[in-house]
Amino acid sequence: MPGAEDALSWRRGKSPPLDSFIHSTTVPESYRTARPADSQEAARPGLPRSKRLMILATALPLPAAIDRIAWLPKSIPLSPVAPDLYIILQILPLLASDLVRQKTMPRACMCWFAGLLPTSVIINLLWSSPWWLAAAPKLMGVESW
Repeated sequence: MPGAEDALSWRRGKSPPLDSFIHSTTVPESYRTARPADSQEAARPGLPRSKRLMILATALPLPAAIDRIAWLPKSIPLSPVAPDLYIILQILPLLASDLVRQKTMPRACMCWFAGLLPTSVIINLLWSSPWWLAAAPKLMGVESW
């Protein structure tokens, strides 16, 4: 096996040359050449999909911290609309830059909205309903509010 001996030379205290490791038979052919997962993604300017998803994922737990900022307006306990608006405000710069640079919304953002909007609508509709006021204490494991 050409290059396999060099690839395993780290056990003898030497670092293997990168070329011998890449061309050894221990690495499948699909991993040897770096290619983008989506050919359209490579042609687009802006953030790669993974970085965009990291920004979108960190926007979801931030309303818990924003609700603790005393000087910001709040709508809870009457309505959960303020945390939803704060999520949208947090990702607005990302959406604006995508719309300006690419003239379209990336598929990762559309998938994120496809998950966020239905859950937000359901939460807002069920928020002060009698069913929710009866079910929430049971779900949380408390006797009553």
